Amino acid sequence: MRPYLGIGFGHTPVANKGFSAFFDAGVAFGRPRIDQFDVPAQVLAIAGQAAVDQQKQDLQDKVDVTYRF
Repeated sequence: MRPYLGIGFGHTPVANKGFSAFFDAGVAFGRPRIDQFDVPAQVLAIAGQAAVDQQKQDLQDKVDVTYRF
């Protein structure tokens, strides 16, 4: 579990009449990792281990994108 940093707002679907709003804030730390990548045996048999490994690497590459400022 990671903390989260963000600011958000919206409305609650069960709001009563009148003005209501929802706000949130938090912080996120850490680097996302693809530790568990479950593939059904039938898919693995059809696609092959190399294709599954490539998909896992492609997904990890996408989550490795970072922003610095």
